[in-house]
Amino acid sequence: MNIYEGARSIALRRDLDAMSIFYEERSAVSRRKQFKLIEPPVPGLCFFFHGLILGDCEHFVIDFVTKQKNERCDTCDVVLQIGARLPQNYIVRNSRLMGKWGPEENSSNLPFQLKRGKTFWMQVLLTDNSFYISVNGFHFAQYNYRMPYRWLTGVEVRGDVSDMVIDIFYVTEYPIRVSRSAATVIQYIDKPFRDLSLEVDSTMPLDWLHIDAPPKFLERGRNPHAQLTVPFYGRIQNDEKFTDGHVLRIEGRS
Repeated sequence: MNIYEGARSIALRRDLDAMSIFYEERSAVSRRKQFKLIEPPVPGLCFFFHGLILGDCEHFVIDFVTKQKNERCDTCDVVLQIGARLPQNYIVRNSRLMGKWGPEENSSNLPFQLKRGKTFWMQVLLTDNSFYISVNGFHFAQYNYRMPYRWLTGVEVRGDVSDMVIDIFYVTEYPIRVSRSAATVIQYIDKPFRDLSLEVDSTMPLDWLHIDAPPKFLERGRNPHAQLTVPFYGRIQNDEKFTDGHVLRIEGRS
């Protein structure tokens, strides 16, 4: 029998902690946008959210709910809640079943991307086993289903945001890039390592001593001020191919 990986957490249903209760009650009085699905969801369906974060924003949530019989659904099941808490600089994910919440998830390898007074993009993709969530064009988190995604009937956005736009359609790639996450062209540098004052393994064939990397980074060698910010997306130019005889060097410090 197939069981969702996140389903075990349903047995850990609990009441919300004091902070979560505060934000839930605060956002409940400021509903902004509702969206109802016309057809049952299937893997490959993607939700796109775009809006403006208010200058005094404390918190906003996106609820993927299971029913919308009334305008306000304070007790319905929530397949996924994405809650952005700006004072704490993190985004929580959770589910509510029969009025009880499961354990919150708030970890991510992506630095916090949301800022007051700025617009934001969020993408939520349905897959066979989990939600994939991206923020401003960068993958943010994966959330395993705790209940069947087929229960999903609508979306509700609440909290300190305005000018919300919600779109849904099927996609063939993830995440969708926006201007702030567009890939940077990695320019080809036709120079051996020795000309760039970088350390080279003496056993490396000379024919391999070419590199595809940002030229400013290479010219400054190990200068820490020339480091790139992460996450970084790069693409090789169309007229250059990453084939035999080319080396891509990635250097950093943890």
